Amino acid sequence: MAPSAIKQASTTADVEELDVEGIAQIVASFEKAAELSLAAGFDVFSWCPSFSKFKFFGVHGYLIHSFLSPLSNKRTDAYGGPLENRMRLALEVTRAVRAKWPETKPLFFRLSASDFVDGGLTIDESVIVCRELKELGVDVVDCSSMGIVAPMYASIPLQPGYNVPLAQKIRHESSLATAAVGLSTEAAQAAAILQDGSADVVLLARAFLNDPSWVLNAAAELGAEVEWPLQYRRGKPRI
Repeated sequence: MAPSAIKQASTTADVEELDVEGIAQIVASFEKAAELSLAAGFDVFSWCPSFSKFKFFGVHGYLIHSFLSPLSNKRTDAYGGPLENRMRLALEVTRAVRAKWPETKPLFFRLSASDFVDGGLTIDESVIVCRELKELGVDVVDCSSMGIVAPMYASIPLQPGYNVPLAQKIRHESSLATAAVGLSTEAAQAAAILQDGSADVVLLARAFLNDPSWVLNAAAELGAEVEWPLQYRRGKPRI
């Protein structure tokens, strides 16, 4: 399913363009997912299941992102064309989820803030999207990038912190709290992102695969005192 029947590559599966009825079913499915997540005891709703949260996945070429990007959305109805239409699905889903998700629990939205390809979704468009998301009650936008086309075609090198400027721009120009992601692996690097106001949160993934005790070791490196689990205390660095 997609906004338009456009295959990403000749080797990928055929794509079916969603009709308006199908789009309505997608919105209803997200609404039901919010209800089920609440009943299951999740603490954060964000559009992809992970630990104690359920995460909105408007990123990396998945359905919401494919509607946002003009590279994959060639529709001529109310869900295609100008940004106002391309972001309609994202806003409809957000509105439906926020109606079911308590105000006391945070709502995250993960966004590919730029396609980094000519003719794709731009960071300036994403700022506009985030202003609308803030009005609908999103608490944090998790700022990633790309995914519609392969990274080899992107106009940005994959280096530590490459997505941080996206989080910084969205934070400053939309007043929505942001999470920075993208090859942030070092404690000092993560601390600097927070200290200079580039983002409100730093999210890591691969760093935890390499070091499951990353937070504990980062705290020790930065001189912060945190409570270690009883079973781990003998491994605590003695500084």
